[in-house]
Amino acid sequence: MKNANLLALAIAVTPIVSLSPLPVASQELPATFRGSAPRIEEVRSSSTETYSSRAKYYFTITIPDTAETPLQKIVIQQRGGQERIRFKLEETIAFLGTSGDRGASLRIQSTTYDASALAVIVELEQAVSPGTTLSVRLKPRRNPRWSGAYGFGVAVFPTGENARELYLGARRLTFYDRFPRRIW
Repeated sequence: MKNANLLALAIAVTPIVSLSPLPVASQELPATFRGSAPRIEEVRSSSTETYSSRAKYYFTITIPDTAETPLQKIVIQQRGGQERIRFKLEETIAFLGTSGDRGASLRIQSTTYDASALAVIVELEQAVSPGTTLSVRLKPRRNPRWSGAYGFGVAVFPTGENARELYLGARRLTFYDRFPRRIW
């Protein structure tokens, strides 16, 4: 009985709460990929020799026919290796097709580098529609001085305000010494 009295007292002194909805600031939901997700087809280097200045790195992405959202931005982030690879951002290009079957060029709106994340960000002028394969070619100043595997994570963004990143996965490029170092 004592508990019932305490419950009645608690209910009596509790302020009345309005059940009418509170005004909510209009907020646009983030743009995301719908339908089938884009996928990495290939990541390769034109030269796997350490310290080569001739190398070009190709990142090929396919947007399936069953995707419902066009692609606008690509982020390529170095995720491993013994040293940071530096790029000639002004030599970045994008095109339809693969490194072995190059199609029409795609205009790039901007190419930037985020030093804290070791990421190259490529934003295209026009979004790429579903049913398309595209490639981004990055030009390193030189391949790494040290041999080994260097990982790269690839993420893409759809068109639209507040676009949400879709991480496609990581691939690696492996570099080899032209002249093996001698260990005495």
